[in-house]
Amino acid sequence: MGQAPLHVLLVTTGYPPEHSGSGGRLHAMYRRLINQHPALSWSVLSRCDAPAPAIEGPTTIHRVPRVSRAHRPITEWAAVRRHTRRGMLQGCDILHCAGWSWLTLAVCRTAKRAGLPILRELTTIGDGAAHGAAGARLIRHTNRLADQLIAISPALERDVRSTGVTAPIWCRPNPVDSDLFHLPQTAERQTARALVRQWLPSLTDDDVLLLQVGRIRPLKNQQFMLECLGRLPPRFKLLIVGPPQARDDPYLRDLRARAATPDLAGRVHIEATLRNDVPTLMRAADALTFPSRSEGLGNVVVEALASGLPVVAHHLPGVTDWLIEPGVNGALAPLDPADFVAAILQAEPQRSQRSAIAAAAATRFDRSQIDDRYWRILTQLAARTSLDRSAA
Repeated sequence: MGQAPLHVLLVTTGYPPEHSGSGGRLHAMYRRLINQHPALSWSVLSRCDAPAPAIEGPTTIHRVPRVSRAHRPITEWAAVRRHTRRGMLQGCDILHCAGWSWLTLAVCRTAKRAGLPILRELTTIGDGAAHGAAGARLIRHTNRLADQLIAISPALERDVRSTGVTAPIWCRPNPVDSDLFHLPQTAERQTARALVRQWLPSLTDDDVLLLQVGRIRPLKNQQFMLECLGRLPPRFKLLIVGPPQARDDPYLRDLRARAATPDLAGRVHIEATLRNDVPTLMRAADALTFPSRSEGLGNVVVEALASGLPVVAHHLPGVTDWLIEPGVNGALAPLDPADFVAAILQAEPQRSQRSAIAAAAATRFDRSQIDDRYWRILTQLAARTSLDRSAA
């Protein structure tokens, strides 16, 4: 006898092919799950900037236009009502929402009234809503509607528990695609290094290439890394990669101006764009730097470890100290340039331990184990839906 059909409505603030962290990861996860469990299907409710081409996997993508922040509450609540009237929840067994937006709140309340179980994914530090930031009460209300929560770091789990949430919480790291992020072979390393030399012609085989990946914005602290580079010996080079947003153009201009000063000229390149070859860039690098002021997890840290890179990170309790063991796979430091530079120098010898770093990460962040746990959670929630409908 085959499996009973199981349909999930996935709600995200962004979805491929547009740039989307959690949306992209969950899309890939459902693609993997459906190959193992053909009875599974899913549809999507997400913001979008413009009509996008069809994407393989979801049965339907309900797209909501992005509007200004001031207009989002009315626009996104109205969108949920409109899509619900058109049958968005018909045949749905589970609501799976990642991150938080007005869409998330509206659809969770609608699903609760319809008796659908809610799987809530906490993907950024604000999703725990432990502090009184704007909108925190609404996020806490959304979290309390969930039947099962998933937190991507102990810090998020701690925060959401502190708000009185009693539903089960699974604390997990993001899985890593080992086909993309792995210990490089010699040829892969040479090819990747040649690519970076297009931007940093003075890069030699003996130089130490530091890599920072993330959106170009003050939260990611690229300016801090430039100050640290200025205190490091000339053999240290820095590659900064990430897409900027229009509102951060002044910050990007300041970065470029600092990178052009005499002490950094020729030692740093800022690739201010969304690149699809981050795995290649990690093969070229010698260490990842992660000086973000705050994070929910920082998926790039996990990907770097899987690539065998030591990671030098801002010490964020429950976030980076969960992933990085100083002296083994990197170093932790406060956001003080002298301390961070010392941590980079202390982690340099770990370049020779890339094989061990990659092997440990492959075990810890294995996709198959994480996918299996997701499937168990989905089937348990779906069973609850079936019982509720039978009782009705």
